[in-house]
Amino acid sequence: MLWSVPPDLAVLIVAVVLEMVGREPPKWLHPTVWIGRTVTIAEANAPTSRNGGFIIGVMILLLVTGFWCAAAYFAAAGLRDGVEGLRVGIPAEYRVDNMPGEIDALWRRGVDWMAARGAEIVDISLPHSKYALPTYYIVAPAEASSNLARYDGVKYGLRSRHDKLIDMYEQTRADGFGAEVQRRILIGAYVLSAGYYDAYYLKAQKIRTLIADDFRAAFEKVDVVLTPTAPSDAFAVGDKADDPIAMYLNDVFTVPASLAGLPAISLPAGLSDGGLPLGLHLIGKPFDEATVLRAAYALEQAAGFEALPGGVTP
Repeated sequence: MLWSVPPDLAVLIVAVVLEMVGREPPKWLHPTVWIGRTVTIAEANAPTSRNGGFIIGVMILLLVTGFWCAAAYFAAAGLRDGVEGLRVGIPAEYRVDNMPGEIDALWRRGVDWMAARGAEIVDISLPHSKYALPTYYIVAPAEASSNLARYDGVKYGLRSRHDKLIDMYEQTRADGFGAEVQRRILIGAYVLSAGYYDAYYLKAQKIRTLIADDFRAAFEKVDVVLTPTAPSDAFAVGDKADDPIAMYLNDVFTVPASLAGLPAISLPAGLSDGGLPLGLHLIGKPFDEATVLRAAYALEQAAGFEALPGGVTP
C-alpha cells in the first residue's frame, strides 16, 4: 500500500504511527512546482508504504523526478550490499529528558542491530539540535503563510460565493483552510511582520544554518545518523487537538533533518508496552540517499517487524 502524505503533516511521524515506512526526500530533489507545495524549504511531500517502502519510494522517483534520476538512484542504491564498515552516528543530544524507557531501549536495539551487521557505531554531537523545534515552527509557518497567500479564490482552487471581493477572499480562506493551517498562517504572518521579522524569522534562519553546520561537521565522521522517530508511541486521533504544543513536540527528532535539507527515512521497528508502533529514524548526507536506503534495508531486515493493526490481514 502506498500513500502520498501532504506537506502539512510530518511524514515520518505519520509513517511510524501507521506502522509504515516513510521516506523524506532531500529538498534539492523535490519537485516543488509540479505538485504545488505548501512549504518551500522546511517540509516535503513524501511517499509512505508498508514493507520495503524505501524500494517503492525509489520507484516513485521515476514518476515525479524523471526517469534518468530515478534510474541512477535505483542502480546506485545497492540495497543488499549490507552495512559492514558503515559509520553510524548516535547523537548525544537526542537523549531528551523524560523520554520513555521503551523508546530508549528500541534505540539501543537499533544500535546493536547495526553493530551486529558490521557497522561502526560513532558517538557524535549536534549541539544546536535542541533549538530545532522552535526554529522549525517559526520557519515553516512563515513559508506556509507566504505560499498559501495564492489561495484566495481568484485564480484557482475553492471559491466561496460572495457579493464583495474582500468578503470573498476572507470567506474562501476561512472555508478552505482547516484549523491547523489557519494557525500556521497566523503565526507565519506574525513572525514576518514589520518589527518582528528580525526578532523571529531572521534569527530562526541563522539558527537553521547552525543546525546544518552541525550535521556537516558530523558527516565528516559518520555516513548516517540513527535516532528514534518520535519521543513517544502513537496517540489517539484528536488526543492533542487542544494542545498543539504537545503535538508539535512529537517532531523533536525529525525536524533537524528537515531544517538541514537532508534525506531521511523512518521505519517501524517495535511495539510499545501498549502495543503501539515505535520507529527508528535514519538521516543521511546531502545527495546520498543511496546510503540511507541501504542502511534502512539492513535495519528493516534486522528488526523483522511484521505486526499489523488489529483487524488488518496481510
